[in-house]
Amino acid sequence: MSNKGLSLCVALIVLLVLSSCMERIPYRMEVLRPAGGRIPLSYASVLLLDRSIPQPDEMGHTMKLPEIKEIAITASLDSFPQNLLTSMQSRLKQTDYIDRVEMASPVSEYAKNRPEYNFITGRPIQKTQQLELQAKHPVNYWLTLDRVFVQSQLKAQPRGYSSYALRTAVVQTTWSVLDGTDLETVASFQQFDTLYWEAVSALSHKESMQQIVPLEDALPEMADMITERAVRYLVPYWEEVLRYYHVDGNYRFKLAHDCIRNDQWDSAADLWKETYKKARKSGAYRAALNMVLYYEKLDQPVDALTWLDRASEKLMEKHDTQALKNEQAFIERYRQYLEKRQIEKTQIP
Repeated sequence: MSNKGLSLCVALIVLLVLSSCMERIPYRMEVLRPAGGRIPLSYASVLLLDRSIPQPDEMGHTMKLPEIKEIAITASLDSFPQNLLTSMQSRLKQTDYIDRVEMASPVSEYAKNRPEYNFITGRPIQKTQQLELQAKHPVNYWLTLDRVFVQSQLKAQPRGYSSYALRTAVVQTTWSVLDGTDLETVASFQQFDTLYWEAVSALSHKESMQQIVPLEDALPEMADMITERAVRYLVPYWEEVLRYYHVDGNYRFKLAHDCIRNDQWDSAADLWKETYKKARKSGAYRAALNMVLYYEKLDQPVDALTWLDRASEKLMEKHDTQALKNEQAFIERYRQYLEKRQIEKTQIP
């Protein structure tokens, strides 16, 4: 084959690949999820309170180098609970589901050095403290941070001609929601988070480890990462999902694609409905799937399921091939998601 012929074949293959990739266009949208813990904080006032006792500086932190065994190191995390509560307060204020968020003054340190109370059991609230806080902060609920425990390791190892350093921090937090009137526990949850920092140096292991921010300096950043997930137990939250819609086929698909780029989804839906009525089975199937996305975007899972049934009917007109089985599996997963979405909508205030 001549060079010219080979170039033509390569160009044709590339064109086919690109055209197949253009059959579906990705679309990202945000979906409102119910609170993961089903905790009734919505439209309530909340008091944040630290009931944790800081862990000993010498507990839970190690360093490891290739030439030595693992050794214990120290890290002061006394400010970490306050970092967590400050971050949680900021996140709760940003939601549309909390009326007011207040921060309690630190509870007395009387329990910190008493042998019967340690950082694992947490700090109890005395009756006088309870009455004082209730008088000063009349709220619906208390959100208390009961326990914080951090296990960290800093290690370095060779990587080619360089030194690779890695810090791992495993953080366990325990939270409780208390009724603001009788202080009965409404709910509680634990959360485990693993955070990483890494650095590379061509000089030495010491140099690579020094490039990693000290653990004490990283506490505000750690708190933000942890509360980003923790707040999802308490109030509904927005989550980004990835979907696709078909643009291949007759001119209506292409016109609908232009409508979407101009955020004219109703016009695109009119074109897809027309295609569903007039196109052959493949085009009608793709148009029905696009209508599923349209109603999902409107957060109308019942209508989306109706169009998913129509897509399934058109799909069954095809021959029994592996592609058909893959599409059937896709429709079934989509159906399960939309049915779950129906239930989720009832759980969002």
